[in-house]
Amino acid sequence: MTENTPKQLDTVESKKDEMNPSAKPGRLIIRNLGFDIGSKHLQKFLGKFGEILEINVPSKHGNEKLNRGFGFVEFTSSEAAQKAISELNNSQWKGRTITLHQSVPKASYEHRVESMVEHTNLDRSAAVIPKALRKEKEEKQAEVERKKKEEEDFKVKNAAKIKKQDKKKAKKNEIKKQEQKAEESETLFVRNIGFETTNEKFKQFMEKFGPVKYAILCKSVHHSKDGEDDNKQMPQNKGTGFVQFKS
Repeated sequence: MTENTPKQLDTVESKKDEMNPSAKPGRLIIRNLGFDIGSKHLQKFLGKFGEILEINVPSKHGNEKLNRGFGFVEFTSSEAAQKAISELNNSQWKGRTITLHQSVPKASYEHRVESMVEHTNLDRSAAVIPKALRKEKEEKQAEVERKKKEEEDFKVKNAAKIKKQDKKKAKKNEIKKQEQKAEESETLFVRNIGFETTNEKFKQFMEKFGPVKYAILCKSVHHSKDGEDDNKQMPQNKGTGFVQFKS
């Protein structure tokens, strides 16, 4: 049996749809919509092609603010629908490649998908995607594979250099880690400091024992209670602080 291409099957099935008496000639489906697109956006976008009878944009289950990536638009005439399809199918809208086709009854759609799966090497998940979007997806996947191969080739070609850089980076990180550890071990926690002591006085006192890198008091945060005098003198610190001497 000769294997048909997805393009050939699309053409054959489209002609069958045109002859289907149950299909609405002015009704089309638009796919790959941005998930924030609603009826008002489609009305503004497609209204220039003719009078629109109905717009239906199915929303995601559990989130009515987001759509499911497609919508239905029914014009009063098949001419308007065909004009929209001719001008906009496989075009860019709001950063996405959209596809427009005549909407067909569910039975016809399912038949088309089954034919694609049976006569091509596509599975169902790929068959339900319009041809233009399949091609775009394949091109993106090919680009990802190309970049991945380039990265792998670069790593093989520059293995020695990369290993040297990684070793240098690891050594640098280890030095930084040791310095941080040493800094933490050299920081002293001081208790029983007078509540009226300021940062400046605290530092001056600690400088008696050697050059000070920093001296910080743990500040006291006071919230006035109802009926309490706001002018009452409150402690400036918690009676504790940190000091680190210069090495």
